[in-house]
Amino acid sequence: MKQFFIYACVLAFIFIIGCKKSNNINNPNTPVVNLPQWFKDRGLEGKATWDSASATLRITSNVNWGGDNDLETFYFQAPLVVKTIIIAANVTVTGGFRADHRMTIRGESRETSVIFGTNTDAWSLGPNKTQDSPNCNTAGGDDRAPDCKKWEYSAISAKNLPAADTLFVSTLTIKNARAYNITSITNPIKVDNVYMVELRAVEGNSNCDGFGAGAGSSITNSTIEVTDDAIKLYRGMTVKNVTIKLRRNGAPFQLGWGGEPTSTHTIENVLVTGMDSQNRYNCGLFSWKSGTANTTRTINISGLKTQNLQASQIWSGSAWVSNGLFEIRSANAVLSINAVNANIQYSTIAFPAATGTVNATICSSTILSNSYFCGTGNAVTGNN
Repeated sequence: MKQFFIYACVLAFIFIIGCKKSNNINNPNTPVVNLPQWFKDRGLEGKATWDSASATLRITSNVNWGGDNDLETFYFQAPLVVKTIIIAANVTVTGGFRADHRMTIRGESRETSVIFGTNTDAWSLGPNKTQDSPNCNTAGGDDRAPDCKKWEYSAISAKNLPAADTLFVSTLTIKNARAYNITSITNPIKVDNVYMVELRAVEGNSNCDGFGAGAGSSITNSTIEVTDDAIKLYRGMTVKNVTIKLRRNGAPFQLGWGGEPTSTHTIENVLVTGMDSQNRYNCGLFSWKSGTANTTRTINISGLKTQNLQASQIWSGSAWVSNGLFEIRSANAVLSINAVNANIQYSTIAFPAATGTVNATICSSTILSNSYFCGTGNAVTGNN
């Protein structure tokens, strides 16, 4: 009888263990996870994992959050419990991300962890490709986004992020963003090891700007190849180990369209390569488009090199003329540059020639020129 009792207990134990294993067939050491409702609502079941202990969402299969006319549902604003979003290697997220709290968005492979926008040119202008929004903050006609709201439709934006909170983005590719690539107005964003690329054919219509963010932001070890402004130097930013592949529309360094405060920036080991087959561009290397700016930009440079821009041209309004290293549109704007380790070759010094003030010490010279060579400028590699 005693032996029978022991035998029965052993069988019961084996049965219980077997049941537990059948409930955790993929990983017998992991308990069953009750997925949160937000996870299910975003269609992530079977395409992602959620680790509540580390507050990490890992997207493991391709996801698609909508087409051109899905304005808001195209974007995922992660709940406060999410601190890290990981896009696995060989995974494409067709959609975008909005951050309203401090968090990290990163890939596992810069080449194959992808955020994709749209193949549609001029997405924000709607099907008629015409600006129908006279009010900068309100979409009119068939426009999908008015001019002053386009940044909210970036591939990644810090929208509603509390003051001074930081967004971290790294190790991924952004292809054909609907509008801008990575943007905030005042919050800092730290970008590292990111490739921003636009493959659409029509230039100048998509407003596919690269990177712009608040004071304390940085972009490092990255490449930008878009058809609008590459980097917006509006509020204190560091740019290091970056390659800019310059298309016809947009500026390598855009200093502002009006209202931006006085600020100081750092550029280190940056390569700007002209890519237009006709060598024609819409902006100078340092472009300040505002006609009313009355502030100062100070830029400290250690390592800046240009390629294929020594004979570049810019449209004057009536003809293609020599493109300027400095383009300042406001008589009250002041650009202050201190640069070493430079290899800069541009067509001319400034366009338009007599607008704004440039105070520069470049290669130990205070004389303005369209060409500078000094130090280790020839060895600048950018992100190569």
